[in-house]
Amino acid sequence: MEMDATYQRTSPEDALWTLYRQQTLKVRHAFLARVKREDIEANEALQMPGIYSREEMMEVSKQRMRDIIAGREQTLSHEDVMQIVDNAIAEAV
Repeated sequence: MEMDATYQRTSPEDALWTLYRQQTLKVRHAFLARVKREDIEANEALQMPGIYSREEMMEVSKQRMRDIIAGREQTLSHEDVMQIVDNAIAEAV
């Protein structure tokens, strides 16, 4: 007796997503915390900016504004900012 089996190719991302979705919320939260921690460590190892908390980003923004007002920093034109964004996108691709 012959049986035909059809196997559907699943991407690694889909397989991991399926496993993740089957976990309890407690396990998911622990997993996300671990991924975030390892991502921060990897960024630090590459000397890249890490993931900042909302509070840290607010402080950076406030300090930047104080520096602009005091004349220690200058603002960028819209065109300069858009060029920086375009370059960042091009490097990420």
